[in-house]
Amino acid sequence: MDKDIKKEKNENKVKVSTLHKKDPIEKIAPKISVQIITKNRVKLLPLAIESALSQTYKNLEIIIVDNNSTDRTEELVKRYISIDNRIKYFRLVENLGITKTRNFALSKSVGSYVAVLDSDDFWLTEDKLEKQIDFLLKNPDYAAVGTNTIIVDSQNQKIGEIVNQTEWLKIREMFLIKNQITHSSVLIKKDYLMMIGGYDEKYEIWEDYATLLKMAHENKIANLPEFLTAYKKHDQNVSNFNKIKNLGVLAQIIFDNRKFYPKFLTAMFLVLLRIVAALFKKY
Repeated sequence: MDKDIKKEKNENKVKVSTLHKKDPIEKIAPKISVQIITKNRVKLLPLAIESALSQTYKNLEIIIVDNNSTDRTEELVKRYISIDNRIKYFRLVENLGITKTRNFALSKSVGSYVAVLDSDDFWLTEDKLEKQIDFLLKNPDYAAVGTNTIIVDSQNQKIGEIVNQTEWLKIREMFLIKNQITHSSVLIKKDYLMMIGGYDEKYEIWEDYATLLKMAHENKIANLPEFLTAYKKHDQNVSNFNKIKNLGVLAQIIFDNRKFYPKFLTAMFLVLLRIVAALFKKY
């Protein structure tokens, strides 16, 4: 594995060197901070890291925050760091929870753009970031842009698709009905994220949805129509009690945003149906 990693990363180093020699504009291109949050995913993490390192857009840093893993995550990441110094690794001594950890990663990011990549997901094409930065530079009134997404199983085989609205007005119309941005697909202007205080730490689930809804109160967001991101679906045994609790959080997020988006009543009704279904399943 180490040899394969080193071979691929050496190729990346050649690409970086060549790009800087041939294209001086790259030197002043805005930096992207890729944020990877992980915990005990040493077997899944390499694909996420490599999909970031292989991007044709080279002016990036990769912030890996290890939320107190007990596996060999640190050893793995340090091998990558020895090959590509764009990676920055932070190991937390205690589990802060997902939302505080995202804000920690944000505090360590120096890029003017933030790309989110959860450690079990990965990007499908090498020009994913290049296409997104191009969109945001050409559309300065937009705060963020995502992509369409395929769903993969534990073997990385495609089992479905997440197709979201692409245009802002349609995203706004459907935003309370369904989250329109896959978190691992999004590229965000960091200043806009900081203006709303980062991720709202009162949420330990749906924190990405709550954040994007809040950011889009006064800013436009969009999706590229291409399938550039892979989201991994896990087999999870979530108790009905936790399902109901999580749906309660979702209902609160929708309620908090009722003044900013249409179809509030429809969205709340759909959540209520899911809660009732979980209750009947429980009994």
